[in-house]
Amino acid sequence: MNKNLLFTCLCCFLLAFQNTYAQPADAEVSTFASPLTTDFCPAQLPVSIDIYNNDIVDITEVVLNWSINSVAQSPVTWSGLLSAGNIATVQLDPSYDFQTGTSYFIEVTISTVNTQPDPNGLNDYNSSTFNAYFVATPQFYWDGCALECTNCYSWVGDYDSVVWILNGAPDPASIDTAYYTPSQNGTYTVIGYSWGTACEATTDSVIAVTATTHGITASGSTELCEGDSVSLVFSASVPVTFTWTPGGSSADSIYASATGWYYVNGTYGFGCSLSDSIEVIVHPLPVVTIGIAGDTLYSDFSGQQQWYFEGSPIGGATDSFYVASMEGNYYVIADDGNGCTATSNTILITGGISLAVADEIILYPNPAVDMINIKFKSVPENFGIRIFDAVGKIVLEDEISSDKTIDISYFKRGMYQVVFTGNGKSFTRTLVKAD
Repeated sequence: MNKNLLFTCLCCFLLAFQNTYAQPADAEVSTFASPLTTDFCPAQLPVSIDIYNNDIVDITEVVLNWSINSVAQSPVTWSGLLSAGNIATVQLDPSYDFQTGTSYFIEVTISTVNTQPDPNGLNDYNSSTFNAYFVATPQFYWDGCALECTNCYSWVGDYDSVVWILNGAPDPASIDTAYYTPSQNGTYTVIGYSWGTACEATTDSVIAVTATTHGITASGSTELCEGDSVSLVFSASVPVTFTWTPGGSSADSIYASATGWYYVNGTYGFGCSLSDSIEVIVHPLPVVTIGIAGDTLYSDFSGQQQWYFEGSPIGGATDSFYVASMEGNYYVIADDGNGCTATSNTILITGGISLAVADEIILYPNPAVDMINIKFKSVPENFGIRIFDAVGKIVLEDEISSDKTIDISYFKRGMYQVVFTGNGKSFTRTLVKAD
């Protein structure tokens, strides 16, 4: 073959190969990588786009033109290695400042790929609209009475949380309200949180506050016994015009002697108002009455009590009954458990007490379940028998003149006093009823 002809054919082949395989690479504007959502809280956020290699040729450089609301931004050049079928994220702006309540229409177009025009213009463009929620900066002021945020509930989406910040930290005494009476001195600011969007806004304003302190104090315990009283005193760090409820008194202190809530309502400064309250509980005094059966004294009080003889407490005598061993005056002081006490009637015992005869009678078994036996050790005598339960109630009454068996199967489990009286004699046996 002619050498010139061969050279000509080789050149034509190389030219055809170049035309076939050396075409500019095809990059595609895929999706916006950020912002992540089309609606978001206003802030400084990155703007990024994903590009896709839609060809078999590696991409090493892409130039992107972009705009926001038709205002051209500086072109962005990406460089690296993007193989066929892969995606790369290109950051157009590392931290664009999205303002509250504004819509942003962002457009992105591929300018060149590998320094050459992109051969497929149909996939070189993408756009999206992003909306920054409307969040108003909180505006608030101090009127000498309270801090008030004037627009904390006017934001779009409704703010469901308002947090007052004291000296850089949330005030532990604050409540979720746009109107707040400070409880401490310091510098205050406010943060609002949007219920619908979870956006937050913090004011740049800081206000120094001297809080008004006030309150009701009691001179002692606010739990009283009937007949007692407690002094309630109202004080404030500023001059206050106030009245007490109930009663309507305007004195600094009152005496409370009845159960209920006691309130102070007042005003100070230029129309500022305040209120305080305190609860007083008055317990009724216990009621106790004592009686006697033979030489056994009993009370009708089921709570804590102490027996007294001639004005002095009897050691260990704290049950609802007491077997008297000496002539004299007996009474009980009952305690309701709240520190309230009452004294019973007094019973005078004179004569008729004989304990020597106690050894003449045997009561068995003890403890007993169904039956008890009463047996005379010597000559039987006529005795009346009464059995009292733990609260002094008579559960059995009978007479004996000889040995006798008594059915106690229907008694409840517990301790009983068996009192024998007769012929000027009286003595008591303690009986335990078991199951």
